[in-house]
Amino acid sequence: MTGWKVKVGTTPDEVYHYLKSDRIWAGYAICDLENPLWEHSKFYLANTGSQFAVVLHFETEAFHGITAFGDSEGIDAIWSQVPIPPKLWISLRSKLEFEPLFRKYRVDDFHAMWRLHFSVSSASLSLPPHRVVCLGADRQPELQDFIKDSLGSAYSPEQLVGGVFYGVEENGKLWSVVGTHVLSTKYQLAAVGNAYTRPEYRGKGYFRACLSAVLHRLREMGVRDVVANVMQSNTPSMEGALSMGFVKHCAFWEGVGTKL
Repeated sequence: MTGWKVKVGTTPDEVYHYLKSDRIWAGYAICDLENPLWEHSKFYLANTGSQFAVVLHFETEAFHGITAFGDSEGIDAIWSQVPIPPKLWISLRSKLEFEPLFRKYRVDDFHAMWRLHFSVSSASLSLPPHRVVCLGADRQPELQDFIKDSLGSAYSPEQLVGGVFYGVEENGKLWSVVGTHVLSTKYQLAAVGNAYTRPEYRGKGYFRACLSAVLHRLREMGVRDVVANVMQSNTPSMEGALSMGFVKHCAFWEGVGTKL
């Protein structure tokens, strides 16, 4: 494993030069190139002149995450120089990329996932069949309570500020919600996944209505590509996403790592 030069990415445009080769797999990381997420992101770059690798270490007070892109040898070269915390969320496209981390971490809740892609610019979007409402920052306390048991750490209050969220409600009470995880107007990318419908209202098309409204709004904002993550074992969610026009882009694995 020689010839790899490792450094910290200094500007968003420098990092994007590497990540743009697979915008869909790198979708979340590309959205991190814009503030305020850029301030919580450290990108490590490795290259030999003809091959490259990128490792993102995303860190907030409540969350640590690592994900990697590119050549597996380059990723391995970066691991030795990344200061990693006692516990973190790991997301990688190949189990081979996990091997260096297995020497440092015990990985629990190891899940096989699908990265899905929706091409906003080329898709035919129908208007929502149900009345939906746009949810702003003023709905944060209610939204936090609504989805706290279903999404866990996938949702954070910051996502509602500057993100796109739509819901179905009656008499001011939410029945169903879909929203973005991250969003970049500069790079025309977004990730959706904050989706939840109360059990007693499932099967009525509310999820599709909310998702359709989110996709419409993202198109208006100039977003070209939307990504989403679904567990490979979650057949109903997969079928629902595919029926909406999402397609499988790649498999990947994720889990929680605890330092040995």
